[in-house]
Amino acid sequence: ASSPWTRPSTVSLMTSLSPQSHGVESPSQAIGAGVPTLAAALYADGFRTAALVTNGYAGLGANVHSGFEEFWQVPRFVAGAMKVLALDWIALHADEPFFLYLHFIDPHADYKPPYVFENTFTDPAYDGNLTGRFDEMRSFISKERQLPPEDLAHVVGLYDGEIAYTDRQLGLFFEALSERGLWDGLLVIILADHGEEFEDHGGLGHCRTLYEELVRMPLLVKLPGGRPTSFAARVQERVRIIDVSPTILQLAGSPMPEAFRGKSLIDPMRGLAPDRDAYVRTRGCDGRLPLKEALLHERFNIIRSAGGATELYDLAADPYESRDLASDEPELLNRMRDRLDELTVETKTARPAVKTLSATERAQLRALGYLPAQP
Repeated sequence: ASSPWTRPSTVSLMTSLSPQSHGVESPSQAIGAGVPTLAAALYADGFRTAALVTNGYAGLGANVHSGFEEFWQVPRFVAGAMKVLALDWIALHADEPFFLYLHFIDPHADYKPPYVFENTFTDPAYDGNLTGRFDEMRSFISKERQLPPEDLAHVVGLYDGEIAYTDRQLGLFFEALSERGLWDGLLVIILADHGEEFEDHGGLGHCRTLYEELVRMPLLVKLPGGRPTSFAARVQERVRIIDVSPTILQLAGSPMPEAFRGKSLIDPMRGLAPDRDAYVRTRGCDGRLPLKEALLHERFNIIRSAGGATELYDLAADPYESRDLASDEPELLNRMRDRLDELTVETKTARPAVKTLSATERAQLRALGYLPAQP
C-alpha cells in the first residue's frame, strides 16, 4: 500500500502515482483534472469499463470514477450482492474486452460478518459487550487505552469472519465465471488498499501508523491461460501498489500513460527484478495529522514522524517490528534517512481537486471510522 488508508492508496492504484505525487491525502482532495488513470487508458484502447465500489473513500468523492463508463457507488453492499451485480454486468459484456473493478468493504470496521461466519473464529463463551461496531472501540484507537484480552480476541475473530465470508463469495464468483467458460481467459488481480491493526503496536484500526500490519498487503495475480513455467508461483521481492496498473496495461497490450510512475510486475514474476523501494506516507484519515512517512528498502523499514523522530526495523530478523534499531545502528540509520530524503524530493506531478463532503458522505465515513465521532 502507498498509505494506510483507502483514499490515497486507491488513488495510487488507479494513477500509478505515490501520494506525494498525486496529492490526494485528505477527505477533501480528489484526483485532479487531466490526471491519467488505468480505467481511462483501457477505455481509450477499446475496453468496456465499469466499477462497483462500496467505500465512499474509493468512490465519486475521490474522482476514482474517471475513465469508467459505468460507476456504481453502493455503500456497505455485502460481497454476496456485489458478486451478483458483477456477474450480471459481465454477462452483458463477455464478448468484449472489459475491465471491471470491484471494491469490497466486508473486511472493515464495523466488524459484522454474516451470521454463518460470526462464530467461526470467536469464542462461543465470550460474554463481553463488544459487537464489532467501530463506535464501541473509538476510545481504544490510541495507545493510551487497550482492550482487555478477551475483547481483543473477540474483535479479531469477527474481523477474521469478515475475511472468510469475502473469501467464500470470491470463490463462488470465480466458480460462476468458470461455469460460463470465462475463467481461463481472464486476468484477475486481488489486492487490498490497506491493512488493520489490532494493538500490534498499541492501537486499533488504521490511518495513523506505517508498520507492516497496515502497509504490507496481499497481491494475487491469475494470468490469462494460466501461469507460464517461466513465472514464479510466488514472488519474494517487494513490489508496490503503483506497479499494478502498469502490469495490467502491459498484459492488455495497451499504451502506458507517460505520467505513470510504477513498473510492470512481469519481470518480478519472471524472477528478473530486485526488491523495489516502497515509499509510504500518511497524514491520518482526516488529513490533519502531522506527516508520517516510511521507506521500505531492502530488508529495512525506516519510519519518520514530523519533527524528525525516527524508527528503524530489520524486517528479516524482526518481522513484527518490535525492536527499534535507530539508536543501535547509527550508520545504517543515516543511510536509510538519506535514501528517504532522496525519495521525498519528488514533487507533486498533479494538482488534486478539492471536494466538499456532503452530510451523507460524512456520516458514511464516520461510521467506517475514517472521521472523528460527532461531539
